[in-house]
Amino acid sequence: MKRIILSILMAAGLALGTSQSPAHASGMTEICDSIIGGYCLNAWNGGPLVKAYTSGVQNDYFQVNSLGGGLYDIEDMNTGTYVGDYNNDRYDAKAGLVGYGGWGYRFQELGCEGITGGVTFVNVHWGGRLSASDSDGAQFYLNTNSNQCFLQKSF
Repeated sequence: MKRIILSILMAAGLALGTSQSPAHASGMTEICDSIIGGYCLNAWNGGPLVKAYTSGVQNDYFQVNSLGGGLYDIEDMNTGTYVGDYNNDRYDAKAGLVGYGGWGYRFQELGCEGITGGVTFVNVHWGGRLSASDSDGAQFYLNTNSNQCFLQKSF
């Protein structure tokens, strides 16, 4: 009986000792422009707008996922939502966070000339490219003609 109680107490102690919040101290990924100052996709104030911001902050935690068939989504790893049409409005090309399957959530990737691993994201719904200007707080749009090149990197 003492062994069982001791085992339970030890397990509880281990659980308490490892109950740190998954603060994403390492292994977080962000998707940043490879040329114009390294501005990254950012869930502005936690979303739903997606704007440009300096590298290395919590709201930059995005990941590209393959959907198969040459299609990709861009997931906000903090919220489990995806980059798509702002407010899930099929007539609004501002980038915003939407649920899985929302308007504008699918992309194709095109390689960037001269940048190893760099991609341009072409939005399937709009037929345009994901892009923003080179400043903190600049809105990303899904329908531009820009060849903005992105790299997914860890921080």
